[in-house]
Amino acid sequence: MAEAIRQSIANESFNFGPEATMQEHVTSASVSLAFPQATIASQLVRVADTRLYQAKDSGEIRVIG
Repeated sequence: MAEAIRQSIANESFNFGPEATMQEHVTSASVSLAFPQATIASQLVRVADTRLYQAKDSGEIRVIG
């Protein structure tokens, strides 16, 4: 399911900028669920951030669970 969501987001353009005039594709995203090692919000953010950089460091477009 995560891969299907990633593909859907990658296929969309989003408008950014002060007047939403710049169309861009999202190339990185991170989602965190209630992992056993993360019991408070700041820990969830840390886990999501760590996994995002694991995916980016691999040099591939991928989902890391």
